[in-house]
Order: sequence, then C-alpha cells, then structure tokens
Amino acid sequence: MKKKLTTGLMAFAAIAATLTPPVTATAAHRTAPAAQSGQVSGAPATTGSVTADGASTAPGRASHFMSQSRNLGLTAAQARALQTEAEANVARTGGTQVAPNRIDLGGAIMTLAVPGEKYARDLTQPRSTRALASCAYGHMCAYKDRNYTGNTIDMLRCADYRIPWLTRGSWINNQTRGTRARFMSSDRVVRWTSPGAYSSDPNADWSWVHWVRNC
Repeated sequence: MKKKLTTGLMAFAAIAATLTPPVTATAAHRTAPAAQSGQVSGAPATTGSVTADGASTAPGRASHFMSQSRNLGLTAAQARALQTEAEANVARTGGTQVAPNRIDLGGAIMTLAVPGEKYARDLTQPRSTRALASCAYGHMCAYKDRNYTGNTIDMLRCADYRIPWLTRGSWINNQTRGTRARFMSSDRVVRWTSPGAYSSDPNADWSWVHWVRNC
C-alpha cells in the first residue's frame, strides 16, 4: 500500500512540474541593487568613477554640480577642476557633497576654494577679497593654506574631523573662551593641544596632523 502511494505521489509531482511554467528573471522579479555611495535614489543606474579607496561617484550628481558651477559664473575648466577636487575630498573624509564646493562632514562644513582663487567662498556671493577667516564665534576653522586661505573646514559640533591635506596651512579657534583643540596623528593619539580660545596660527604644519578634535 505504501509503495503504491509513494509511486502515485511521484507521478503527480512529475505531471505538476510539466504544467507549472518556470519562473524567469523578468523585471518584475528582479531586486534592484543597493544604491552606491553618492548615488541618488531614483537616479539612472549608470557607472561612476571609482577612487583608489573604492569610493564611487554618481556621474549624474557630478554633472549636476558642474552645471550649477557654470550657472554661478565659473568657466567649464573651473567647474571640472572643482568637481575633481570635491570628489577627492569626499573620498578622503567620508563626507557628502551638498553643493559644487561644499562637503558636509557631519557637524562641520568643508568649503573648497574655486580653482584660481585664493579664498574659499559661498559661490552665490561675489569673489571674495578675504578669507572666511572671520570664523564665527563658537567655531573652529582649519585652512589648507597659510594665512587663512584655500579650502576651509568650519567645525561647530564637538567631534573628530579628518584633515585631508598635508600642507602648511592655518587655523583659528574661536570657540567659547578657554576651549582647546586637540591635534592628532593617524592613530588618533593627541600629539598637541592648542591654547584656549581665542587662539590661532597663520602658519601651521598639517603634515603630521590627520585628525582634529575641536573641543
């Protein structure tokens, strides 16, 4: 009896298999791949550039920022160079590009100087004749180049921030009175502590500084 039942079930399964069409990987059944870093949800799934550390850049966003740069008065060459600089700094810091020359570091904003210009600026404003060196009260500002020029990191929230350059630069500590900033090596060991706010250095050596804790 058991042998007949088993044989019958096997026969039924064989018949059912011939009646059920195979499932194909149609568009309705595919699962969309996770968006790559820097790729906007809903944007065309095109392949962007890949940096040395594996970070990717969505070409749609890059084109969008370059178009914004052109609309704000930059030349095509300036727009391309600025976007290249932005992508390099995004890769180094892990930040998010939010404007043609601005990168959100989560509690701090990096502003990039336009190629050919001395000072970083808000692109919606005219070319500046001075740095963003006023460094608002309560902030700590790091500058890529000497005398408060070049790319700028404006730190507000207390945190560790990656310093992506190896130049001789500058910094301003305009936080609440007495607040000290800590300068750290690659292993995040504090190697030097600044004087209490207000303090500054127009000719600082960034070559050994990998992180700054602003408080």
